[in-house]
Amino acid sequence: MSLLKKSKENNVAFLLLKEREYYTPAVHCCYYSCFQKIISILKEYYPKEFEEMNKQRNISHSQQISLFTNNYIRTIEKNNGTKIHRFMTQLRDLRKKADYEDELISKEQMEKAESYSKQIHKFIAKDLDI
Repeated sequence: MSLLKKSKENNVAFLLLKEREYYTPAVHCCYYSCFQKIISILKEYYPKEFEEMNKQRNISHSQQISLFTNNYIRTIEKNNGTKIHRFMTQLRDLRKKADYEDELISKEQMEKAESYSKQIHKFIAKDLDI
């Protein structure tokens, strides 16, 4: 299964979980919808950089996000790339809270995650037609 397909499935799962008011797993799916999309773009648009990254052990999501946004800023669109980096960082922090902390995600936090995700998908769609 392609990462873009997984990204779309996570977006659908987010919407279903949101509708049922399962905000904590909704944030998880919201994050992975964006993360899988940017990894897919890294593989397609920056294969050399992607391969170099994959040679490293224990590469973090933060490092992968930075690699993506640095290349995006350099070759596609500077302002949107900067915003994508900021939104992905904020979304990642909410996902970590959802996955690892001993408290539930509030509706307001889920709405923030949804807003970040929508912006990320919008910029990518505008700049890359994906």
